[in-house]
Amino acid sequence: LNEDCISFTGKDTETNIEHSWVQKLDELHQVQSRRYLLQRSALEFFFLSRETYFIDFGSSEERKNIYKCLIRMRPKNFVPLYLEASNPEVLMRKSDITSRWIRRELSNFDYILALNTLAG
Repeated sequence: LNEDCISFTGKDTETNIEHSWVQKLDELHQVQSRRYLLQRSALEFFFLSRETYFIDFGSSEERKNIYKCLIRMRPKNFVPLYLEASNPEVLMRKSDITSRWIRRELSNFDYILALNTLAG
């Protein structure tokens, strides 16, 4: 992480191929907590370009550290919805998608897509 961009590099353990990606920090829209192999060790990054990246950090502590760094950097378009408790009811209220759908700000398709994203 730096002031302008976010980048990750990792190696696929099965194919031994190295992968990396770089995105502008201002393009980051949302980060959500995810499980990987039943462990709370991953984050999913959502960008304005509709690209998503699922990254496993190996431990929940490392995941928290990455998220805290992102919060401190305050990306311009970032909407913090991360909740360690992952309580679906609280997450739904905080996301405000149902009220936006009721006000017809979201189509049925976009509403279902958002529900699916929140479900993980």
